[in-house]
Amino acid sequence: MKYLLQTFGCKSNQYESQAIRESLNAAGHDEAATADEACLLIINTCGVTGRAGASCRNAIRKMVRLNPGLRVVVTGCGVDLKEEWPDLPIPPLLVPNAKKHAIAKLLADLDGNPVEAEPADRFALGITEFQGHTRAFIKIQDGCDNFCTYCAVPYARGVPESRPLSAILDEARRLLASGHRELVLTGINIGAYDRDGLRLADVADSLAALPGLERLRLGSVEPPHLDERLVAVMAANPSICPHVHLPLQSGDDAILAAMGRRYDTGGFMRCVELLRRQLDNPAITTDIIVGFPGEDDTAAAATRDLCREAGFSRMHVFLFSPRQGTPAASLRQTCTNRTIEERKSALITVGHELAARYAASCVGMRERIIMEKSGTGLSDRYVATTLDGDPAEPGAVVRVAITGSDVAGLIATRV
Repeated sequence: MKYLLQTFGCKSNQYESQAIRESLNAAGHDEAATADEACLLIINTCGVTGRAGASCRNAIRKMVRLNPGLRVVVTGCGVDLKEEWPDLPIPPLLVPNAKKHAIAKLLADLDGNPVEAEPADRFALGITEFQGHTRAFIKIQDGCDNFCTYCAVPYARGVPESRPLSAILDEARRLLASGHRELVLTGINIGAYDRDGLRLADVADSLAALPGLERLRLGSVEPPHLDERLVAVMAANPSICPHVHLPLQSGDDAILAAMGRRYDTGGFMRCVELLRRQLDNPAITTDIIVGFPGEDDTAAAATRDLCREAGFSRMHVFLFSPRQGTPAASLRQTCTNRTIEERKSALITVGHELAARYAASCVGMRERIIMEKSGTGLSDRYVATTLDGDPAEPGAVVRVAITGSDVAGLIATRV
């Protein structure tokens, strides 16, 4: 059977889609390039916001219009959150997150019956490569119990659970054998890793010692989980990139409290100071939510000011999107759409300024870049880098000197 696989949302979903792909291919199915070639559509959904669910539904409608004979499997967080799916000639098969590993065995049952045949197993999926990517994601953890007031992920993914270190190391060796030279640790909340007395620092330290690994990159780490030991492990291992994605969400303490975040601005800046004290010119990327209910001009200005103080190398700016079933969905919105868009635009401008400033600070440094198909590569510090002279093959690791920066990122020469 020819299938088309579409993925929405986080790195965990992307990892799990690769695992689904491998399980389907091993069962004798073939991946189609377009909807009109496929017999089956598999949508790996995101349900973190109302907009995410709408995007998934629109994708299903679009694909079925292109190929009315498509059968549909819906999996991911949208299923666990009981999203409504479009009316289709044949009801979609709904597969929750914990049973994604069973999809290859369930293709004979496409009549919409609930999936009960397989026991739940969050870590049954595994991969041997990361198709189409030079960097490979490796899932070490699932679930979250932070219950931020705007977020539905804990309801979809459940309580935190950590993958055994032996399984992580085995998968890492397979990925390195497939030619990947950079591994990216991913999960729903990797800082909450806790298994057999081991924490995230132990996982990073163990992976960093694997032969053939050029770079290890951490995924998103919540501020309460960034501690002295984790940063010390990063500083002691040259293969661990000096880059942390540290979600801020707001630079105003009252908004952070309303969001249910487990830190204040002072605690966040202590994390930034720890990284800058222990690492050489670390790249700190972040997420910001604009327009959370109760945000006023003072809170918005405080967020911009804190971003400048933190000196982020990259900022991802999102509009608040109420998610049904979360506490924040019932809060009264105090901002007009126009005001929210203006605040978003102002933050994006700050982000561009900070990115350019950070890129300029890298000039004169020596780094590794791993080449992409575009002829550029990502530096250790997660900045797009253009190589002067003859380009290298995708996946090649090139040691470079950073000679300049522009609006597109860094310019480098081989060393």
